[in-house]
Amino acid sequence: MNTNKDVILKKVNKYCNDSGNLVVFDYEKDLNKEIKRSFLVNCTKETIRGRHAHKNLNQFLVCISGICRVIYKDGIARGEVILENPNQILKIPNQIWAEQHYLKNTSLLVMCDDIYREEDYIRDYKLFLDYRKNLIKK
Repeated sequence: MNTNKDVILKKVNKYCNDSGNLVVFDYEKDLNKEIKRSFLVNCTKETIRGRHAHKNLNQFLVCISGICRVIYKDGIARGEVILENPNQILKIPNQIWAEQHYLKNTSLLVMCDDIYREEDYIRDYKLFLDYRKNLIKK
């Protein structure tokens, strides 16, 4: 069972020159996963999104622009990371509750190691806590 210790913030290479910046993600090397789905969230005003956990899917978050504060919980402890550079990748493993606080004009790239399956989501925090307790019992 994953805990907050399994949430990992990793920096990848960023190449800069006079014409701009290049950030490269090697999915197998940098993420140790095959990416099957990705999506971009663009928020022009301060808002909170996420507020869920996954039973099996792992997510990798990259703040393309702006600032995103990510709060995560394993049912016991709470952690927080500020994403503000596109060469930072935050791994949110399965069985971890996460919410993203988007500050003004923020774009977040989310990469997933599985396709969308509604049954994989836990969208209620109380149900998440029950799910975690049941995992401990097994």
